[in-house]
Amino acid sequence: MNYQKIYDQIIDRAKQRKLEGYKEKHHIIPKCLGGSNKKENLVELTAREHFICHWLLCRNYPENRGLAKAFNLMCQGKNIKQQRHIPSSRAIEEAKQLDRQARRGTTKTQESIEKRTATRRVRGNYNRTKESVMKGIETRKERGSYKGREFTAEHLNKLAKAHEKLIQQITLKGEVVAVYKSLSNASATTDYNISGISRAATGKSKSYKGFIWKYL
Repeated sequence: MNYQKIYDQIIDRAKQRKLEGYKEKHHIIPKCLGGSNKKENLVELTAREHFICHWLLCRNYPENRGLAKAFNLMCQGKNIKQQRHIPSSRAIEEAKQLDRQARRGTTKTQESIEKRTATRRVRGNYNRTKESVMKGIETRKERGSYKGREFTAEHLNKLAKAHEKLIQQITLKGEVVAVYKSLSNASATTDYNISGISRAATGKSKSYKGFIWKYL
């Protein structure tokens, strides 16, 4: 199939009309292929046409990272202010595959890293230097921040008591079946999953295993 021919036909038709209502601007020659933001390189398309054009471009240039990323975002992105075309599951899956294929084997060069860092600094959202990052790591190492915290026996006892909350096992009719000294005790005695009991006791689920669970 001649993807370029179909693409050109959509663009030529769009140039000869004036759309009413919702429309989306499209770069005839994508910026990742050397296109500009000039008026002659922009065209108004319907949401469906815009989606199809990006699909055709991806198929025509399967190794282009920018086109694959843009098409994948069109399939995944949602915006309440835009009446975007809703893609099929087949299109979504193809977009993911094209994106993965385009990214395969790509590596960041030192030049690209430095360029991205410089851009962030200009924007004011990346003020750290390599030296400041390394200094922070060394400081944390000296403080022992990377080591596991050691608790005293007194602190461990406090933690244990905080988790030893009485818990009731109640039938759906409201009859109390048993009272357990802790969540772990209720799980061990009934052989029920501790997370299931916890979810019911904290109100995340109405019941568990046919019982209502409540903390006292």
